[in-house]
Parts: sequence; C-alpha cells; structure tokens
Amino acid sequence: GLSTSRIKSYYTFKKNIEDFEKYLKSTIQLTDINAALVDKYKTWLLDKKGYSVNYAGKQLDNMRAVGKDAIRLNIPTNLYVHQIESFSETNENRHIVTLSPEELKKISETIMPSPYLANAKKWLLLGCEIGQRASDLLSLTSNNLRYVDNHLFVDITQQKTHKSVTIPIGSTEIREMLENDFPSPISSQKLNKYIKMVCELAGINETLEGKIMDKDTNRKLLGMYPKY
Repeated sequence: GLSTSRIKSYYTFKKNIEDFEKYLKSTIQLTDINAALVDKYKTWLLDKKGYSVNYAGKQLDNMRAVGKDAIRLNIPTNLYVHQIESFSETNENRHIVTLSPEELKKISETIMPSPYLANAKKWLLLGCEIGQRASDLLSLTSNNLRYVDNHLFVDITQQKTHKSVTIPIGSTEIREMLENDFPSPISSQKLNKYIKMVCELAGINETLEGKIMDKDTNRKLLGMYPKY
C-alpha cells in the first residue's frame, strides 16, 4: 500500500542508518532507540552530514514509523520511539521562490530554441495554473480533461493523498494548449532542470536570496542567486 516515493524514502533511511552505524562503530538495535541515541542521530544528520532541517526531520519521522511498526509486530523495541518528535523549517526560515503574473507572461511570450524547452515551458505554465505536485502534474493526459457547459476542468486523483480534485481552467492560453497542443511526457528530474533554462531565457534573473544545490557536496547552499 506504500507509494513508490515512500518506499524509496525507506531505502534512503536504511542507508542513512547504516552510515550512522559506521560513524558509531556499532550496530543499532531497536531496543537501543532512546533519547540519547535519537539526539545523537539528529546532530549527525545536521552537523556531520550537512542535511537540511526538513530532510533530517523526515529521517526522524521514518525512525518513529519503523519503530512503531516493529512494536505492532511484537518485535522487541524501546517504547521511546513513541516520543520521537519530527521537526521542520519554520516559515521564517524558508526561501520559497514564486513567479508573478508578469513573469509568467514573459515566460509565455518567450520563444524557446528547442522542442524540449518548449515542452518544459508548457508544463511550467500548466503547473502554475493548476497548482499540483509534480507527480500529479506530470501524470496528466487528455483523459483527465472534462467539459461542463463548455467550461474545461482537469480531474486528478492525487497520488500522495489519494484525494480526487477538480480544477477549473480559467486561462484561455492554457485551455488552447490542453485542447490542441498537450505537453509531452517528461520526468520530474528533467523538468526541474529545464524550467531553470526556460526562466533564464525569459529573463527571470532578479537577484534574490535562496538555495541551490552544490554539485560537490550535494547539499543546498543559501546565498544570493539569479531568480531562474
């Protein structure tokens, strides 16, 4: 019953625990999970590994989930797992980059030099119109479209929440695209890469504070960068 991304997160959690065991030079048993160990794991994730606050908090979420599942299966486990608390960035510490209607208009009017960037541009504009997660956005096909009294709607069953949502398409440009030039399938990884190029070509280059991935450390670095 777990989603593909959830299963992947457990594999990542397992790898982190194995690395943490190497750091401790000892094997961790479920009965070892007490306040001191959890605090040491948290410090290791943040200070030694340099992971983000949200990522480290998710790893504690996984530790609690695995521990509670072990208890349910009558596997000897320290009951402290029930007290493990997750954590995440506060709204004040987040650096959320948004696109204004004026910037979306610039993107829309910018002609892309290649088909793959033109396709990424369509997904970007559609994503900003319907406001759905990448997993739900990129799974859309023309079969998700529905008409009611000549109004166009997009029907989605969200993969993460399993909720069914219906979104009206108010933009004439997006409606014409969905009806006549539906974007081609693309992976979220490629879309993430290509939309940066799309925005750069569209001149979305205001300097602002945010985080980008450092290729050497594979960690996000806070700094001042062009918006694209």
